[in-house]
Amino acid sequence: MNQETIKLFDNIIEQMALVYKHDSRPWMIGFSGGKDSTVLLHLVRQLYPDVRAVFSNTGLEYPEIQRFVKSFDNVDIVTPAMRFDQVISHYGYPLISKEVAEAIYYARRIRSQNGNVERERSKSPGAKTRRTHGPKDKREWLDRKILESRRKLQGK
Repeated sequence: MNQETIKLFDNIIEQMALVYKHDSRPWMIGFSGGKDSTVLLHLVRQLYPDVRAVFSNTGLEYPEIQRFVKSFDNVDIVTPAMRFDQVISHYGYPLISKEVAEAIYYARRIRSQNGNVERERSKSPGAKTRRTHGPKDKREWLDRKILESRRKLQGK
């Protein structure tokens, strides 16, 4: 490690100590088992070895990650009330954003009229209906399989 990196880590540790000293709430580190949270947990525990960590085992983590997390002391492992497949079944697939979910929602309602395509828009005040000129339009970035699937989508 070069001197600049060492100074950076020293500064981070100094700032953590300052925050910890002035915060009466107990600390808990979110720990995924990935490189970033592992480094954070290591840095915090250099100063405060008893700080707890929490790992959310969604059931989708690789077995190697689960074993790695279990090798640490003071890590609480929590599991969600619903398995991921149950969440998908109940709420639909989580998407990148509400905007993408809404775009797919309305794109599924595309109606063909005389070779043109009309896309329904949000019912919010001032919303307009857009017209495009066929399937080669820029909006075709939406994945065909998502558009044609009957699966629910979640944008929350």
